[in-house]
Amino acid sequence: MNILFAGSPTPSAEVLKFIKEKTNHEIVGVVTQPDKRRKRGNLKIESDVSKMANDLSLKIFKPHCLDEDFKKDILNLNFDVLLVSAYGKILPEWFLKSPSKIAINIHYSLLPKYRGASPIQSVILNNEEKTGISFMKMSLGMDEGDIVQSHELTIDKSWNKTQLEFQLSALSISKISGLLNQIDNEDLSYTKQDSDIATYCKKINKGDSLVDFSKSSNEIENKFRFENNTSANGFKINFGFGLEQANYTTTTFKKDANTQGTTLDNFSSELNMFKYGFFGQISKNYLDAKLGISFGVRLDGNNYNTSMNNAFNQF
Repeated sequence: MNILFAGSPTPSAEVLKFIKEKTNHEIVGVVTQPDKRRKRGNLKIESDVSKMANDLSLKIFKPHCLDEDFKKDILNLNFDVLLVSAYGKILPEWFLKSPSKIAINIHYSLLPKYRGASPIQSVILNNEEKTGISFMKMSLGMDEGDIVQSHELTIDKSWNKTQLEFQLSALSISKISGLLNQIDNEDLSYTKQDSDIATYCKKINKGDSLVDFSKSSNEIENKFRFENNTSANGFKINFGFGLEQANYTTTTFKKDANTQGTTLDNFSSELNMFKYGFFGQISKNYLDAKLGISFGVRLDGNNYNTSMNNAFNQF
């Protein structure tokens, strides 16, 4: 069969590579996100799917919008299947109807649970025991199409977002050949989703990474797991002195061991993040008083123990 592939991140690139190198199907084109300009400098960053497509010498489309010019290019292609894996844009009806056989989406959850943009992060934050992948016939509604196949995966609680994403990608790759053969042989069966039990997940933003130490140990650990234990993370600490309540927040804080955090509004921090615990020191000039706070957090089952020394030293 001829396949038009649409995707952007690393897991999608691995699916593309597998289909190209390990199946007998032909990739007639790859649709991915446009190159993004770096925050500093004039260099542009291409998506992982774009890099892989270049390595595989495949025809690439990087439309900024799915307009008439793009539509003309796509309709000039001859393809049986549109296979979508985390492309990053909502597809119009004409695009979904463009393949001769079917438009299929690889979604990283057990639909109808976790429809939307962030199923991997959401299952971690919600402390789910299992997740999976769904091969879904695409429709105009967000992740509302009929299910062709679904495959379950038990979540290891030590996995962070990247590790869970890798496991789901490997699961989808292990099942994709069978799916494509079923499509080729016109041997598909469909299961309608039960919208009454559907749940939705939003796009993750910087604020979602903030760690609130008033929460349970599981919630605190899950925050670091969904942020990969390596990427920028912020935290919020609530403590009282006198009649005041202080909330301190930083959104560019790195958790790597022995790595200093950044300074934000005269707030400096150092934090070493270990697998099951944190140790840190905080200092801030508050009005005319100098405050020095040291804290420790030990994750312990469903609770966490804290110790605070010198919570209010004025000198």
